[in-house]
Amino acid sequence: MIKLVDILKEIEEEKKIDFSAFNLVDDEVEDELEKISSQQNEAILTTAALVLALPKIVNSFVKAGKVVARKSGINLAKPDPNAWYNILDKWTEQMDTYVGKPFDIMLKPFIKDNIKRKKAVDIIKAISLAVLATVGAVDISQVKTVMEFGSRLVGPAWDKIVKSSGNTNKIIEVAGILLKALA
Repeated sequence: MIKLVDILKEIEEEKKIDFSAFNLVDDEVEDELEKISSQQNEAILTTAALVLALPKIVNSFVKAGKVVARKSGINLAKPDPNAWYNILDKWTEQMDTYVGKPFDIMLKPFIKDNIKRKKAVDIIKAISLAVLATVGAVDISQVKTVMEFGSRLVGPAWDKIVKSSGNTNKIIEVAGILLKALA
């Protein structure tokens, strides 16, 4: 299996974007997905593997949020909501680069159906926004561009994700329900 680090390096070379701060998917997440690569029922097993990997995926987004805060000079002990809203806006603008493309490439060997894979990636992109809002201790509903973007990603399910924002366990729970619905 191609390692995500190699994919990100390739993207970095193509786009000249520094991804060193965004190790969004560690080896444990990739290993979890690797386990299902030889199984028969692709959709069900991939969804199950994704659900099992959710805590690690969310943890990767938490780490990325902390790196973003540090690099932006934001004190997470007392974050400035306006600065964090700007970070959410910028993250949304770069969503396909930071989250979409790497997860799409990583899931391609496991989810052959392009529509289901896109839906899974969109769910992951949406939860990344909720996790970043949680890290910054801000109300995600206060950022119009993020609210519109999240709604375009996952439709009515976005409301459930927004309500779970602030609690990573709830985010994992909601994302798991949404991913299971893909099977």
